[in-house]
Amino acid sequence: MSEKGREVSRSLPDEDSCGTVVSGVSMRTKLFLLAFAAALARADETGERATLSALRDMSVEELARISVTSVSKREERLFQAPAAIYVITREEIRRSTATTLPDLLRHVPGIHVARISGNKWAVSARGFSGQFANKLVVLMDGRTLYTPVYSGVYWDSVDFVLEDIERIEVIRGPGATVWGANAVNGVINIVTRSSKATKGGLLSMGGGNQARGQVSARYGTALGSRGSMRLYGKLWDHSRLESERGGEAWDAMRSGMWGFRTDWRFNDRDSLFVSGEAKHVRSEGVFGVNGLQPVLTTFQNGHASTTRGHLLARWTRQSGPDSELVVQGYQDRFEMDNPAHGEYVSTSDAEVRHSLRVHARNRVLYGINYHLTRDNLPGASVQMHPQRRSNHQIGGFVQNDFDIIPERLQLRAGVRVDHNSYTGMEVQPTLRISCQITPNQQIWGSFSRAVRSPSRMDLNLHIEAWYPIPGPLPYMEISVDGNPSYRSEHVNAFDIGYRRQVGKWLSFDIAAFANQYRRFGYMTALAPYTRMAPIPAIVTPFQYQNAAAGHGRGVEAGMQFDPLERWKVNASYSYLGLELHRTDGRADSMLNRLARTSPRHNSSLRSWLELPWKLQWDMGVTRSGATWSEVITDFGALSVPSYWLVDGAVRRPLGTGFEVQLTAENLLNHQEVRFRPLGDQPSVTGRSVVARLFWRWKGE
Repeated sequence: MSEKGREVSRSLPDEDSCGTVVSGVSMRTKLFLLAFAAALARADETGERATLSALRDMSVEELARISVTSVSKREERLFQAPAAIYVITREEIRRSTATTLPDLLRHVPGIHVARISGNKWAVSARGFSGQFANKLVVLMDGRTLYTPVYSGVYWDSVDFVLEDIERIEVIRGPGATVWGANAVNGVINIVTRSSKATKGGLLSMGGGNQARGQVSARYGTALGSRGSMRLYGKLWDHSRLESERGGEAWDAMRSGMWGFRTDWRFNDRDSLFVSGEAKHVRSEGVFGVNGLQPVLTTFQNGHASTTRGHLLARWTRQSGPDSELVVQGYQDRFEMDNPAHGEYVSTSDAEVRHSLRVHARNRVLYGINYHLTRDNLPGASVQMHPQRRSNHQIGGFVQNDFDIIPERLQLRAGVRVDHNSYTGMEVQPTLRISCQITPNQQIWGSFSRAVRSPSRMDLNLHIEAWYPIPGPLPYMEISVDGNPSYRSEHVNAFDIGYRRQVGKWLSFDIAAFANQYRRFGYMTALAPYTRMAPIPAIVTPFQYQNAAAGHGRGVEAGMQFDPLERWKVNASYSYLGLELHRTDGRADSMLNRLARTSPRHNSSLRSWLELPWKLQWDMGVTRSGATWSEVITDFGALSVPSYWLVDGAVRRPLGTGFEVQLTAENLLNHQEVRFRPLGDQPSVTGRSVVARLFWRWKGE
């Protein structure tokens, strides 16, 4: 980016995330929006102008030069990375129509995002969508955010002050060699800004018909001549969406968080980064609860309380342009309690890695990592046996970049070897080759083997649900059990991609992949049987087993286009073909549904436009293909038809650091369910309107 672009970007007030989707607007919201419109009309004509300069100055050519770290844990140019990678830049985040973190990912090729309810989302890469998509690793500054209980992510507890995000790097395809197990179909790494770049203050406030209230604040300052610090906090309150059967759904959410980040530069070689955060979420939900007299499972409204905190430190020594030593460690504590079960998980992680150039054509990256999780999982209707367990994981990796033809043809080979308490030794190799045809054209290919290690649910889950039935036996019992013999799932992934930059106004990226899944695990139905004691019942058992295999194929394409000086457009399209089958040749309808929980076709279009009178108008359009539910419901197997989603935002600077913004989600106001998960009740989405006011002032 040019120096002018960086200065303009630093002078702009940022955008934050808030809001949910619902139909109808309350009188209070209408009054709020009228006041918002009045403020917009009376904007200070002499104030500083926030324009598209940051996006315009960052041309398509300069966007291709963005440095990314998620592919190899070291900086490399986006255009030269031998992987299917997409970067959401800070300015794109600020100008996005998204009001939640998952919505920021909705326009990334190969990523499927669907809202389940007011506080739950399904986010996945290259298939297998679900509330707990277990083949996708999500990180913040290299710290894992998924829960080892389900190998998924509680997206309601993953939120940030979006103004503090530098970029979001999204890799489609395995990243297991450098990131470890569970990086099977993708890696999402959220990289936050240095505290040195966020000096001064920021205050944002807003609300709407569903995002009833949101306040976030940040203040950054220097710490002497060598350090800097950022303090931040956020409060937000989301009301309920609409129930599919009418009335309000039980899915509201209220949250609060605070955190800090410090950065120190001791000399030309040594730097230190320390961050910490505490977060509390109270959300509504519907939970299955087993009664005692008589034995009966009922679904009841209740609350889930989630608390999470972490402390992370990273020391870096730069011994030269080709030598870097990094030592990182973090401690994370996650606590969640609801009427069905509880989760108390402590995670400790330490890593040392070193990159160096051993030859004019050879660069080596190697490292070692230790990861410890200790949990306590009490439960009423959802239980784990044993209730407490620890998992020790130690591993190391090495990766070598070899320039076959300098600046033209590069070979990257790497392997990771891990040992964990659940399945023992795991080996995950990667081979990538990239060819720089011209300075503006690249073709690349890769082969990777990745594993998904078992979660506590796969191994130790126990659920019993009781329902009255007519007939000689009074009850039907549905039981779901983990499998102590459950083994790691494997994928062999083949990728090929092509990138091209056409002048300074157009670039495109296309990737094709073929994945082979082995030892695929899922909830397998076993033969029903009758049981007379302690209570007569027909038992329908399910157990998690490595009973299937399959393959996935697809194409993902993205384009960045600057048709005019004041107009920027991004477009993407994805196709996914996924097939699963039992390894013993038996038919299983569950596998057919699991293969279609992600859409075959997904496309999106984003537009950033600068209008007269200092107005900025941004639009986002998404078309998601049809998906199936994980189980057959009263509404049929093909439970979610294809749908269009149109969002828009308009903003205007008011001068002296102030900016107002109006965001509308789901402008078509389609009242629809977007995803039907297993064991949960989805909500109906509708139109949502959010108004915000930003105030930013400079600091020393």
